[in-house]
Order: sequence, then C-alpha cells, then structure tokens
Amino acid sequence: MSDKERILRKELLTTKDASELIGVSLPSIINWADAGRFESFRTPGGHRRIRREDFVTFACDNGYLLEQMLTPAPSKAAKVLLVDTNVEYMDTLKVFLEVNSDVLVLTCSNIFEAGVLLGRHMPSILVFDHTSIPFPKGVVDFVRQNIHANSFNIVALSTDYPVPLKKQHDNYIYLNKGKSIREVASSLKNLIPKAP
Repeated sequence: MSDKERILRKELLTTKDASELIGVSLPSIINWADAGRFESFRTPGGHRRIRREDFVTFACDNGYLLEQMLTPAPSKAAKVLLVDTNVEYMDTLKVFLEVNSDVLVLTCSNIFEAGVLLGRHMPSILVFDHTSIPFPKGVVDFVRQNIHANSFNIVALSTDYPVPLKKQHDNYIYLNKGKSIREVASSLKNLIPKAP
C-alpha cells in the first residue's frame, strides 16, 4: 500500500498527512487551514485535525488530486471500530476482519479520534486495547445509552488475561490479546450482528 493510499484510508488527517497527500509544504497546509480554505479543528491537546472528506474536496477542487485516484469505500453491512496504539497489530487485525466478510473496519489510536468515529459511523462493535487505551466507564455508558442501540458491543483486548475482577467493567466483553490475531478476529466476527 502506498503512502497516499494509507493516508486516504484515515478518517481524520494530520497537517503532515495533508501535506504528504498533495505534495505541498506543511506551512502551506497550516496557512490554508487558518484562512478557512477547508474545515479543520483542534484536539484537546491542541493538534490540528482535518476530516478526510473536507480535505479531499479541497484538493480535488484545486487540482491537487485526480478524482479517479479516489475509490469510495464499499457499502458494508456492519462497522467495527478498532482503537489501539499498536498500529501494526491493529492493521493486521483489520485485514483479518475484512477478509471474506461484509465489514467496514475503522481504526484510530486515541480516545479523541475514537469519539469522533463513534459519533460519525455508529459501529456495532468498539474494540480497544484495555491496557493502552482505557475507556472511562462513564464515556462507554454515555455512548451505549445515547448513541447506539442495544446491539452495540464493547470489546476490551487484554494481554493480562483473564482480566482481574477489580479491573473489569460489567458491560465489556474481554478477549485475550495474547491469542493469535486470527483467533481474535474470529471471535470478533462472531459478535457482528447479521444483516437483515
């Protein structure tokens, strides 16, 4: 996969991603964002993020991208959100989940991006690394009650398996991250609701 294809698979772009995607300098991207040429926002940590859709529209309108390069994501019946700081593990798990299945897998590496993706795509499963990305119980309860239906599953991957009772939340499904990725993917596929 080329760098541009990797960038185009992201939902939220950094300014560096945007500059690499169209081959302009980082200061140009920042100046255009400051001038309002495309929508951007800042994370709580002060980092700028750009929605892929907004930036691609800007790039195409200004002759930086050929629309033929952009292949829309196929319509998928179910969505899974993976949140993990181990990008290699997450990308491999994504491949295993998407093979021979009608699933769209979204990925990110922090809670902020996860919140954006949860609200925007409403996946049927949220999968996160229990150790590196601890979701506060209140956040998960809010998501379950206000954004998603009862069919929403929250899966915590843990290398500390079985997870000690004092570290468990009663509304999570725990899977052993120490198992092979193929086994983890198979367990996750069993949780995906069947299309009507």
